Amino acid sequence: MSHSLLFDALWDSYRDQYGLTCVRDTSESEVLARLGVTDGAPLPRLTVQEAIARFGLEVPAVRLCVSGCWTFLLDVDPHGKTFDPRAMSRLSVGTEVVSAWHMLAGTVRVAHAYDGHVLATYRDFMCKPAEGTDPGRLNRALDSVGFFSDEFEESDDWHPAEMALAAIEREFAMALAPEVVNGPLATVSLPDAYPGD
Repeated sequence: MSHSLLFDALWDSYRDQYGLTCVRDTSESEVLARLGVTDGAPLPRLTVQEAIARFGLEVPAVRLCVSGCWTFLLDVDPHGKTFDPRAMSRLSVGTEVVSAWHMLAGTVRVAHAYDGHVLATYRDFMCKPAEGTDPGRLNRALDSVGFFSDEFEESDDWHPAEMALAAIEREFAMALAPEVVNGPLATVSLPDAYPGD
């Protein structure tokens, strides 16, 4: 069974839940502009615990960092706002976005968007491959780590929350160090509506 270094990086700070959206080759400032964040002041740099203390669990907020060619948006509390198809479409204009979302004992969701269009969405509880206009790449990634296999999914060792991250980190060449995730990162609350809504 596969192992996920991305999951390991998130584990100390996020434990049994996460919201992660990754935007290829796009600066933090451009990512924030696409989400409608207009505050030009330097953003506070917070650990996840400090961010929860500052924004609470009711305010959708993200912590940002860049690793390799990806800008990572880490939900302070897994609100899923950047997993929303409207957000993924906005973020993916001229580039690519991959998002994964898992809440406590809830299902795992993974999505892939390219150039303004959500191509595929996978929901683990549906027990079937990703759906969308072009789900091939996401399904290949999920299949490569054991999704859609009765042998793995019926095993006590099967952890879809980890395997979803293993799938995207390998297929999309992502890496994120635990010391980065656990340290202070630029943190911002997200607006209630996206530009143009």
